[in-house]
Amino acid sequence: MRLNKLLLLGCLPFFFASCSEEEVKDPQEELGEKVYIALSIENRAIKKKSHQFANKLMALVSKENENTFISPLNLLASLGALSNGANEQTYNETMAALGLQEHSLEALNHYNKTIMNGILTEEDPNVEHFAINVMVIDQSLKYKKAFSDKTIEYNILQYFHYGKANFMYNLDYDIKAHNGWIDLETQGMITKLQLPIDASTKAFLYNACCFKGKWASSFDQQNTVEASFTTESGTTQMVPMMHGTLKDVSYTETDDYQFASLDFGNGSFNLALALPKEGKSVADIMSTVDWDTSNTDLYDVKLALPKFKLETIVHLNEILQNIGIKEALKENAFSGIADGCHFTHMQQNLFFEIDESGVKEATQPSGTPDISMSLNRPFLFAIRENSTNTLMFTGKIAKIE
Repeated sequence: MRLNKLLLLGCLPFFFASCSEEEVKDPQEELGEKVYIALSIENRAIKKKSHQFANKLMALVSKENENTFISPLNLLASLGALSNGANEQTYNETMAALGLQEHSLEALNHYNKTIMNGILTEEDPNVEHFAINVMVIDQSLKYKKAFSDKTIEYNILQYFHYGKANFMYNLDYDIKAHNGWIDLETQGMITKLQLPIDASTKAFLYNACCFKGKWASSFDQQNTVEASFTTESGTTQMVPMMHGTLKDVSYTETDDYQFASLDFGNGSFNLALALPKEGKSVADIMSTVDWDTSNTDLYDVKLALPKFKLETIVHLNEILQNIGIKEALKENAFSGIADGCHFTHMQQNLFFEIDESGVKEATQPSGTPDISMSLNRPFLFAIRENSTNTLMFTGKIAKIE
């Protein structure tokens, strides 16, 4: 396999503030720099559209009685990068699907550069998160200089990488090389891409995205007990449920759901939780939940949250078609990247895990908690960059696996 120089040098630019195994052993060590990402007026408008796009994606990806996990941030970044080489119809369909018809490609490039570069500068040794966004085309195709120039101009290579492979003769070797490299770079969180490619493949795209972080304030393991969780299908299962009374939690609620966010590490990232109220379902709130909720009041919250781990593959071909990007899989859809370039397959490989681990012990509030929030039934969640509320990942827990 021949990838660009950045890939061959160990792929450091792929990481979102990654950390080595040695760096995360001591939770009391230096927390790293927390960065504020400043957004222009147009960037804020694009971010709002990206949240609407994320909700639309969730509604399309979600299946009843199944857990859902997707990275709207990395799909947006990848589609934005590809748009620099899309033909006119593919470009128009992509911008319409993203809700960005009123914005230019330059504006989208600038937004992705601002967000991705900002996240890359946020360093937290108590958070491991990787976002590896890769496009590979057949060696018979030739990248165009205009596309390469765009990737340099907007610093796209910092979060989106491209290379070549010999799909006709070295397919098994190339797949093995990719799997080994992904296993290494995600520290074993993702071991196999399981890409459905063959000798007829002209190009493929994948996002390999992982997140595992320590809470800013830990849950006491002694308070984790087996408790009932009512699944989306209505059955009851016994699951390990973390319990804690947490001080100064960002919390709000609507007529339809409770909403709270819990910081990871130094507070650069948080887990936002949206729990439908009794009589409501995740389907009722999926398209309307406001992930941009911020500046909420702080409350002492009695929280019950199940431990869970998600490992999933999201095949994007049909999803992109359903949101209106129909040309992307057709011949010459991305002729600005290379003549004859079109994608046989696009997918995301994702990993997320939470447990009790935290940077420090939780400060126990005095008196009776203001709020009680028990996530003992299906709920939605998002992993956000804190200063902008950028949605890195969104998901649904329908059952505990």
